[in-house]
Amino acid sequence: MVERVVGRTPMSMDRVVNGYDNEVYRVGLDGAREVFVRIRRQGEGEFNDEAWAMRRAAAVGVPVPEMLGIDRVSTDDGERSVMLLASAPRRALETIDTLSDADRLVVMVSLGQLLKRLRSVRMPGMWRPGADGTWPTPDELRRYYIRDRLAERPELEQAGLTAAEIDLTFHTLQFFSGDADGGPVLCHGDLNPGHVFIGDNLRVSCLIDWGMWHAGSQLGELAYIWKTFGDEGLVGTLSGLGGGSMTDPAFRRLIAESLAQQQIGHIAHHVRIGDTEGVTRNVGYLRRALSYL
Repeated sequence: MVERVVGRTPMSMDRVVNGYDNEVYRVGLDGAREVFVRIRRQGEGEFNDEAWAMRRAAAVGVPVPEMLGIDRVSTDDGERSVMLLASAPRRALETIDTLSDADRLVVMVSLGQLLKRLRSVRMPGMWRPGADGTWPTPDELRRYYIRDRLAERPELEQAGLTAAEIDLTFHTLQFFSGDADGGPVLCHGDLNPGHVFIGDNLRVSCLIDWGMWHAGSQLGELAYIWKTFGDEGLVGTLSGLGGGSMTDPAFRRLIAESLAQQQIGHIAHHVRIGDTEGVTRNVGYLRRALSYL
């Protein structure tokens, strides 16, 4: 596929062990150029949907990887969707350990400015479209989301959470809407230091891996940033976004409620796949959110 799409013979191929839904390969070409091949293994949606979301982001000036092609390939366990991408410019934030606190603040302000652009992308419905192309309504999404999260109580118990912690976590579900003021907006869904690339000027040069994109409230995006970048990261992002403050008790509570809601599914997932380290890490994030509640 690489040779057919790019027109060059691959010189090397390494599997990238990262993520849960996709099988990813780094393919080296002549001239030190690299491309990435992503094979859909599990999870929701096809790469066509992800590519559509990336194009919507790019249209408002959010830097995304160059898409070289999308195809389907036959494997031993059926046909799989495949996406071929050019390598992202510059370096992932997680690979850089020489940044000062001031430098990191510049990066996060830049990320907040990109989120402001994403907030301008109004979506045709909630979450993601189904196989028939229709989108869930806010009421439908809320009903299904709460039903699915409540069904994950056994996983939360297995993760070592107390009955009181679980009850408080489930209490936050009554505040779930998934919608945004003025309607749902485009969300990346997985903003972490491995997916944020920065250039020499400390500006964000690319946001990669849009596999968890969805239409919803940017509040959920900010809660996820709080989880993956911490207090300082969220403060910088809010500065670039131009709204919200963790010194505001009402806003802080909204962020904590949103993170608690997200963590139910994350913890349940790691319990189901037997990832003990992931369970421990995500339980810690949930308890941090609960401490604010």
